[in-house]
Amino acid sequence: MIDLDKAKTYLRVEYDNDDDYIKELIEVAYTYIREGITGYDTKINHPAFEQKADMVARAIIQNLYDERYMMGRPLEMSYMIRAMMLQMEVGDYVQPRTQQDAN
Repeated sequence: MIDLDKAKTYLRVEYDNDDDYIKELIEVAYTYIREGITGYDTKINHPAFEQKADMVARAIIQNLYDERYMMGRPLEMSYMIRAMMLQMEVGDYVQPRTQQDAN
């Protein structure tokens, strides 16, 4: 899960005025992903899934942050976000074997 500092770096925000808003966007992004992906709580333990989830979260945060003045109008997630979430939904994210399991 990305934190405030990573989100601000991604957004290229250097000031603290929007920190509370960005924290809300992080929470909204991960809730959106969690509610949109069957088996999220299991899949998130797979490194490749976690990496995609973080990238999708960044894209959602960017989308919402950039469109914050458009509130009240319908906002559609980009094709890229929808496509990555579909991959996350149907992908085979079986927990990778640990070194101990290999022995």
